[in-house]
Amino acid sequence: MGPDDPGSNPGSPIFWCIIMKLIKGDTTKRFSARYGLTVRKKLLKIESLSRARYDCPYCGGESTVKKLSVGIWYCNKCGKKFTGKAYTLNKK
Repeated sequence: MGPDDPGSNPGSPIFWCIIMKLIKGDTTKRFSARYGLTVRKKLLKIESLSRARYDCPYCGGESTVKKLSVGIWYCNKCGKKFTGKAYTLNKK
């Protein structure tokens, strides 16, 4: 990669496309070797639970509930907003 290569400039979109392909999948790779493995594993579990889709307790729609903010959930099918736990939907 020389100075004339468009992929060698950190500000170029090609450079960031390459970086994002390397990072894709695991959300904790943005921390690389910092903070320790145990903390990154816990964060990965919390983020995957938080971003998952859940079944609606009101209409029974499968995978229609999405998190809006901390503790606030929204069903795309019936349009209801309701509260739950901070990172997961309380199904009990």
